Amino acid sequence: MEVIYLSERNLQTLLNKLQRYKCGENTECAIIKYKNIRDPVVQSMDAVMVIAVLDEEYYINRNPGKVLDIDLGNNVMKPLDKN
Repeated sequence: MEVIYLSERNLQTLLNKLQRYKCGENTECAIIKYKNIRDPVVQSMDAVMVIAVLDEEYYINRNPGKVLDIDLGNNVMKPLDKN
């Protein structure tokens, strides 16, 4: 199985691109990830393009799969203070 690691920054970038797309801006809603053996986690392929798609465009032919309530963002815990 191939593995792609997306950082918090990568995920936020894709979400921001989707918001820009919704506002009519020109964006491909994509990032390209390259394998970097110096990273602490290394994806399994040399390069891959990740494309964000709006739910209403993606789930045309089926309903979305089940997501745990805690993963919907309604009950997100705050990070612990490390001081």
